[in-house]
Amino acid sequence: MSIFSHNPIYTLLPKLVDRRIILASASPRRQSLLKMIGLKFEVYPSNIDEEEHEINPEKFVCSLSKRKASFVAQQQQ
Repeated sequence: MSIFSHNPIYTLLPKLVDRRIILASASPRRQSLLKMIGLKFEVYPSNIDEEEHEINPEKFVCSLSKRKASFVAQQQQ
């Protein structure tokens, strides 16, 4: 049994294979990680300010993700 067999991402992968995935980041590391798990994706950097304005890291990450998604979605319309 692989150490990865209990990782939740592997239960999601089959659902993601046929979906349009947009990476709202120019990060080479994020691109590499998505390629390693076999996902096809498009890169649309969001150019959103990523300076930390939240003390709580969880709130910051959620807020940043939403801002990036909104920016890229507006660009795609």
